[in-house]
Amino acid sequence: MRAKQVQISRLNKINPQMISIAIVLAALALFIITVISIIGLTDQQNRDLVDYEFRIILQGNGELLRTASNREFSQKISLSDQSFYLRILNTVSHGQFEAGSSLLKESQCVDERYFEFDLTFCRPRLIPWSFLKIVTTLFAMIMVISFVVLQRLNLNMVTSFQKLFQVAGIPHPSKLSFSGAWHVAAEMAERFQIFQDQAIEFERNKAVAGIAKQVAHDIRSPLSALNIVMHGLPGISEERQLLIRNAIQRINDIANDLLRKGKQLSASEVFAQESVDQVLVTSVSNQAHVILPFQVINSLVPEKQVEFQDRPDIKIEADLQVGSGDIYVKGNAAELGRVISNLVNNSVEAFGSNSGNVVIGLRGYREQILIIIKDNGKGIPAHILSQLGQEGGSYGKSSSSSGSGLGVFHAKKTIESWSGTLAIHSQEAIGTTVEIKLPRARGVG
Repeated sequence: MRAKQVQISRLNKINPQMISIAIVLAALALFIITVISIIGLTDQQNRDLVDYEFRIILQGNGELLRTASNREFSQKISLSDQSFYLRILNTVSHGQFEAGSSLLKESQCVDERYFEFDLTFCRPRLIPWSFLKIVTTLFAMIMVISFVVLQRLNLNMVTSFQKLFQVAGIPHPSKLSFSGAWHVAAEMAERFQIFQDQAIEFERNKAVAGIAKQVAHDIRSPLSALNIVMHGLPGISEERQLLIRNAIQRINDIANDLLRKGKQLSASEVFAQESVDQVLVTSVSNQAHVILPFQVINSLVPEKQVEFQDRPDIKIEADLQVGSGDIYVKGNAAELGRVISNLVNNSVEAFGSNSGNVVIGLRGYREQILIIIKDNGKGIPAHILSQLGQEGGSYGKSSSSSGSGLGVFHAKKTIESWSGTLAIHSQEAIGTTVEIKLPRARGVG
């Protein structure tokens, strides 16, 4: 049964408490801007009123200013209070007269030119303190209420987080703040998403394992029958019989390996301890032992030559270093043969109807060995090359059904499970080279 994938919403890196603080700061900045705007608007309105008042005064006392003294003018301008400042400058005689409170010189002032007089009239700068007190009081109340509500929500959410962590067995500090709880919860959500992805992958691999077990079980009986019939066939040379026996044995090893993997992937306790990739790796590496790559390649090359004997334009040969019969690695002979066989098949299938050569080389060094599968085919484009080794990555196959990408994917996983590496180098119109590097091991005995 295929698991249904549900995308888990990942928690925002900025927790709600930080967002609340940002909103409060933004509200405070808006309040300050509002107060400054109100004061500025009031200041302009006050100036307009002072200007209007002074023009009324000039209209009623203009003749007095021209004919009488400046002092008489200031005494008869009909001001109801003394909260003003008046400066009269006679531009002809350069005489100056001041009246009212000189403390208002820097307050709301207007200037007027009246005949030969320059006049400056000032009134106190009025600020709407009553209105500002109301606005400030309301804002402060809203801030206090918001703070209390946020603190209450903070306490409730921290308590909920603590209960959740205790039930889930998630470690957390004894004194947990909202920010700390949010960080733990965000990390938990990330881990849950990874766990869900692994569960889906496990279900998929378990289904594949079931099919693999059935296939392996079904092909063992005809293999046994084929082995029996082969011994009774006349006219087959010893070399051919050895080749057929090796092929039957390799198919049988692959079937046994599929059964073994299927059993391991079916065990529920495996997934509780390891990821799906680790299960796949363990199923191979647990069966690793010291093998001779020389023997694997030496038996595989004749088999591939017979397999592609209907393609005389394709040559498959071995290039084994002198003394490579003493090179040992830790691995699985059946798996290594399967890896090399799939890579050779890839080269042959990529030739299409063209001729070509495939060479399987073996080199030994002090700390590692190198297996090379090289062909002179059409090569692989650079943008495709980076995708090979991933599940589903394929190129140059003769049909879409054969190009699943599982051969290279399986080869890479297998080699990496033996602490090795698999690299693909290719140039278009020149060819492709696959390099397998494995740690060198000591021989048995």
